[in-house]
Amino acid sequence: MPSIGQWLGVDKAIKLYRIVRHNGGIIGSLKKVYRMDELKIGTLVGVDKAGNKYYENNEYFHGRN
Repeated sequence: MPSIGQWLGVDKAIKLYRIVRHNGGIIGSLKKVYRMDELKIGTLVGVDKAGNKYYENNEYFHGRN
């Protein structure tokens, strides 16, 4: 049974705050949304020789981890 916080959407607001904070605050998040059309959060898995960074978050499980 969901708690009262889940009914009111508090968990969604906390997740949004965490994602915005991870992406560099409000300005950094707006820049990233402008360039990439989405905000994601995850742990850094590795960097290839071209400098591309690879992140992992198991909440995104549709082939775009």
